[in-house]
Amino acid sequence: MLIDTLEEQRGKINLQRIFWALVAFELLALAIFFIGDQFYFKNIIFYVYWGGALLVPLFLLVTPIEPVVGLQLMFITTGLDFLARITKSTGSVNFNFTYFHLALLLTFISTFFNLLLKRRTVIRSTNLWMPLIMFYLVLAMSLIYTPNFPDGAMTFVRIVVMGLIALIVIESVDTIKKLKFVLWGMILIPAGISILTIYQLMTQGSFYASKVTKLATSLGIAVYRSTGTFDNPNKLACFLMIGIIVPFGLIFEKKLSRTVKLILASAILLSSVGILTTFSRAGWVSTLFGLALIVAINKKWSFYVIFVSMVVLMALVMSIKMPQLREAVFDRFTSIFDPSSDSSSSSRLSLIKSGIWMWQDHPVLGVGIRGFPTMYYDYVDPHMPQILLEVNEPHTLFFEILAEEGLVGLIIAVWLFMTIFAYGVKTSLKMNNYYLRLAQGTCTALYAAYHVNFALATDLTNNTFWMTVGLMYAIPFLDKKATTVEDVPVVEAGSG
Repeated sequence: MLIDTLEEQRGKINLQRIFWALVAFELLALAIFFIGDQFYFKNIIFYVYWGGALLVPLFLLVTPIEPVVGLQLMFITTGLDFLARITKSTGSVNFNFTYFHLALLLTFISTFFNLLLKRRTVIRSTNLWMPLIMFYLVLAMSLIYTPNFPDGAMTFVRIVVMGLIALIVIESVDTIKKLKFVLWGMILIPAGISILTIYQLMTQGSFYASKVTKLATSLGIAVYRSTGTFDNPNKLACFLMIGIIVPFGLIFEKKLSRTVKLILASAILLSSVGILTTFSRAGWVSTLFGLALIVAINKKWSFYVIFVSMVVLMALVMSIKMPQLREAVFDRFTSIFDPSSDSSSSSRLSLIKSGIWMWQDHPVLGVGIRGFPTMYYDYVDPHMPQILLEVNEPHTLFFEILAEEGLVGLIIAVWLFMTIFAYGVKTSLKMNNYYLRLAQGTCTALYAAYHVNFALATDLTNNTFWMTVGLMYAIPFLDKKATTVEDVPVVEAGSG
């Protein structure tokens, strides 16, 4: 115990030295910048040079001290989506190099150095690693026979990186303050993006993705679906879902001030209206499911009624300016209960049929990772709406896995996903710290909501999904740490 304490103190001393060295460097850089701006340089190169001199050391030296800064940067760049893209997909490989990848690389390196500074050489043991590694092995094996190796290999790498994101979160979120820092980002950033989506809807903005306007026109939708910073309204809705479920789960905290409760309530309303403007039924259903799970855990069904009432009221207020909004929302919502009501809904059923037919021909190991889009037209459902024949993505996670990795892949995937969910439920019921219990219940509800969303708009490489998984495994360590500290007896001076 004494050795561990000394090692922690040494780590803290090293971190403090790095921090003050950073402060000194930044002050010097600012001084040079100010003097040069005032007296010597008036060239754009000067600003670029010193802008880099300020930002690069800031992230290279601050993030090893606090890798959660990198996590927040990853979350922000995920929310910016196409605005944060540096390059676009080319050829058969579906990959966009973005600022998120830069943030991820920076955070991964900084987490590694942070662990070295703290003398931590062993990662935390959880029940996540075994099923996750087995899932990786199945995906890697499917690369041998996939008909689309370039895209399959890229997708495999991305899913492996998603696991690394979960690992980074587990290792770096090691205090309650850091947890709150991450959760507040998950509250405020979606609310900010929601403001853009609301403006986009109200103004019928010209910055919609072209394929969205084309599809809306062809389907006869009266109101264009907001895409915000994303190129797909379903992906936007999945992101805004976070900004509803997280503050909703934390608002049950009894010690919150009125100001904090007002901020949480405002964030919930903003993100709710934002997700409404996406007209994403997958987003609506998954969000309502996550909220229902939270109120069931906390036994506060009145909160659910209040939430739904406020969203309906806000929709009615918005429909004053856009009368067609009321009808569009009503039609989209009622179509949830009738899968054959429109082309979009019936197309999902056709894609599921195609996935099942594909699996029947390859029952054990499937057609290989990313084989579904390639082989889809050999298994296309004749009842698939003609207008949506170009849609060749499965749109349902479990049927995608069944078709591409077969029965073996599906069994291991269910093992992985159920392991995570069961762990979240079990730990949220046993925690001693009330705030951490709320946070774990919230993350577990968000995790379940993701799976509902993936049943209608699959996206296993979703960054924030794996960040949520990481939080679900980091929070129990925080509770154990807090409980251990509280149980340590106080030794009075002179005793012993």
